[in-house]
Amino acid sequence: MKTKEQLLHQAVVMFIANGYDNTSINDITNACNITKGAFYHHFKSKDEIFIQAIEVIMEEIKKWTDEKNTSSKNIKELIQNSFDYSDYFSYSKYYNNISSDTYLVLIDSIKKFPEFKTKVADYIFGNIPLIEEKFKEAQEKGEVKKEIDPQSFALQIAVLVEGLMFACAVTGTESSLIMNGKKIAQNLWSMIKI
Repeated sequence: MKTKEQLLHQAVVMFIANGYDNTSINDITNACNITKGAFYHHFKSKDEIFIQAIEVIMEEIKKWTDEKNTSSKNIKELIQNSFDYSDYFSYSKYYNNISSDTYLVLIDSIKKFPEFKTKVADYIFGNIPLIEEKFKEAQEKGEVKKEIDPQSFALQIAVLVEGLMFACAVTGTESSLIMNGKKIAQNLWSMIKI
């Protein structure tokens, strides 16, 4: 791994584990066994590496969710996939399990850098058009109730997923994300199916 990649990788891990305020350049360079001079050759500041680390986190999660959602054959599978984080454990390059700290570091990024608000919003609501499209297809096939508005339903899924992530961040119970996510997906399907 090249020096810049090594520094960025370690920064992602440390920012997720410790947050922005509790991670220093010294922490990152010591973990990589790299000098501060080498750090400053690649990054101007802690802010710069933090911004790049947040972008890496969002790109990884977006790629994973896009792969899951686009492979969904129908609305039922898409709902299940929206709440199923069990295979993220093996997918992530940066941590071995879903961490509520991931959610908290994204919130931290918005506080420190307001320009991230739009990027995080795009990440949160980016799958709404796909969910809406799959829901309309299911309505046309007579699989789900016609009286449910597809756009509102898609927003409901996005809000429920983020609400569940927030609850896990507050309580620190990541395992409940998987267990409760599956139950929520089942409940949603029961409410909309014909």
